Amino acid sequence: MSLDNKNHDVSPSWLEVAKAELGTKEIIGPAANPRILEYLKTVHIKDIKDAKDEVPWCSAFVNWVMLSSNLQGTGSAVARSWIFWGVARTSVCF
Repeated sequence: MSLDNKNHDVSPSWLEVAKAELGTKEIIGPAANPRILEYLKTVHIKDIKDAKDEVPWCSAFVNWVMLSSNLQGTGSAVARSWIFWGVARTSVCF
């Protein structure tokens, strides 16, 4: 069986945005990575002005990626907020 791979070589735009952020990490000490603070601005955090890059920022990052790709995220800083986001896939083509 032959597979048509022409459509499998293109990544979704959001994945390309995420890949461009590889290597982003917290700054040790009182300073904060300004990029992570940008991620945090995309989610609802009670005291965003006091947020530091040490807070869990995984959901904020995904929200930032989605917004940067003109997609709607969850707006939540809680990772579990993504559990029902999107459309379930019943099969994967390789």
